[in-house]
Amino acid sequence: MAALLYCLCFLLTVFQGGQSQSSQSSTLEASALLEFKRGVKAFSPPWILDVLPDPLANWDVSSTSLCNWTGIACNPQGRVVSLALYNIPLKGQISSSLGSLEFLELLNLSSNYLSGGIPSTLGNCTRLQSLDLTFNNLNGKIPESLGQLSMLQSLFLDGNLLGGEIPSSLARYSRLEKLSCCCNRLSGQLPSFLGQLRNLTLLDLSYNSLNGSIPRGFANLSSLEELNLEGNDLEGEIPTFLLVSKSLVGLHLHANNLESFSSEFQEISPENNQGRMEVLELGYNQITGSIPSQFFSYLPALKFISLRNNNLTGGIPEFGDHCVLETIILSTNNLTGEIPESVLHCSQVTKLDLSRNRLTGVIPSELGRNLSALTNFDVAFNTLDGEIPVSLPLCIKMSRIDMGVNNFTGQLLPEISKLELLSNFFISTNRLVGTIPLEYFNMANLGTLDLARNNLWGSLPQACNLASISKLDLSFNSLTGSIPSCLGNSSSLWTLDLSGNQISGEIPSSLGANASQLYYLDLSQNLLVGSLPASLGNCSSLSILMVARNQLGKIDMDFSQIHSLVHLDLSHNEFERDLVLSSNTSNIRIANFRDNRFSMMIPESICGWTALTLLSFSYNQLHGSIPSCIWSSLPQLKT
Repeated sequence: MAALLYCLCFLLTVFQGGQSQSSQSSTLEASALLEFKRGVKAFSPPWILDVLPDPLANWDVSSTSLCNWTGIACNPQGRVVSLALYNIPLKGQISSSLGSLEFLELLNLSSNYLSGGIPSTLGNCTRLQSLDLTFNNLNGKIPESLGQLSMLQSLFLDGNLLGGEIPSSLARYSRLEKLSCCCNRLSGQLPSFLGQLRNLTLLDLSYNSLNGSIPRGFANLSSLEELNLEGNDLEGEIPTFLLVSKSLVGLHLHANNLESFSSEFQEISPENNQGRMEVLELGYNQITGSIPSQFFSYLPALKFISLRNNNLTGGIPEFGDHCVLETIILSTNNLTGEIPESVLHCSQVTKLDLSRNRLTGVIPSELGRNLSALTNFDVAFNTLDGEIPVSLPLCIKMSRIDMGVNNFTGQLLPEISKLELLSNFFISTNRLVGTIPLEYFNMANLGTLDLARNNLWGSLPQACNLASISKLDLSFNSLTGSIPSCLGNSSSLWTLDLSGNQISGEIPSSLGANASQLYYLDLSQNLLVGSLPASLGNCSSLSILMVARNQLGKIDMDFSQIHSLVHLDLSHNEFERDLVLSSNTSNIRIANFRDNRFSMMIPESICGWTALTLLSFSYNQLHGSIPSCIWSSLPQLKT
């Protein structure tokens, strides 16, 4: 009996001691959290008019258990294991007191307005598995002490102002799977010790100031699926071990100073490569030489390729028989030769951009039939010739076609108008002939139509339905007839350029009455007569107005309400009488009134055009003296 009583007393003592220790620990954790609370407060961004309530209002030991506080989670023993206060938003600094939360496994303070440094005491939270401080205003260096977090599986520090070198202590992260520090100010060489983190599946150090070459040690990252180093100052070769990696799915090296493919790449047999690479971004580097001849065969799973804005030469490699590419961007290089017929194997491609190269030859005739999923087709600024493929209108999902600045011949295809999703069609500066199909003027979803600088003729239709048009450029052709008044019904019209044709008649008043968003209007070098209609004065956004070299004789529009006007060219017409100018058009930089019949004195209101750099009244019938204020108010003026 005595022994039983002794055991009960012993157990009671242990229980009470445990309770006392647990209570003491909870008190310490509560103190640490309240210390954190004192260093932050709710932040109301300027675009939120109401004052936000205090998100930590229930952090009060007198009213509730800390395990019920906002953003807190505890284990069964009542110890804090999670602190998640993301997108509150909070302003202030992270208190060093959080380092005493020894059972903390998750800390997420992302998407707030926290500033100051990352407390080095967080290195004491040795049970921490996930640390997320993304999208704040944190500065200073990444603390070396974070290397003590041996249990850490994910570290996210993106979108801050962190600088300095990546600390070598991070090499201790044997369990780390995700490391992301993009969009900071990290500097120094890309550290080779990161190659020791063999469990990494994600490494994102993009948009920092890291330099040097990509370390060979990265070949040891056998679990890595996503590597993003874009937006740094890396140089040297693109390592072959990355391109043929068995684990990498996405490789993002965009916007660096990388110079070439490794010669080792050519030595690998495509048949032996079972790589998983789906996304490869190498654009905006300094890569020279040619694309390896079997490039696409080396990468059988590739869905996205971008080599834009490099210095690549030579031809486009052949595409494999089982091409699964969905996006092909090879623009802005010095590629030569023809578009390979094998591109027709890429039946899933939605975007094909070969623009700004030196490609020759014709577009494969079956392009529209084989690549029916195309939504974006861009071959502008090459030396391609031949006719527009008759199969092109079979791409029923097409939203953008740009074939401008080439040597295409033949006529425009009326069937293009059947592409109901087409919003942009550019085919300027070619050698197209014939008339513009009437169907083009009834494409209700078309936003841009650019047929400028061809050899098109015929008159424009007077009935049209271009409800979504924002830019219409038919300049420098041989078009006749009058300006369709129906263009004024296009309320979204922003740019209208009909210059360099043989269009006659008057400027329709509907242009200003309904197309009030008009920003750019160029009707110069035509055969227009009549007046500048008063309705143009309603175009409050008008910035560029050019009607030079016509036979216009009267100005009915009021310039005083067009405060955005920058370039005004009324030269080489038959305007007469007084020109009423307002000082309200103070943004105007170029004003050309030469070679008309103005009989007037130069008004002093011009002195209010403080941005004016060029003014011409030559070859008119002016009288009186030049206002003296011109020389004092407009010192930058060229007359």
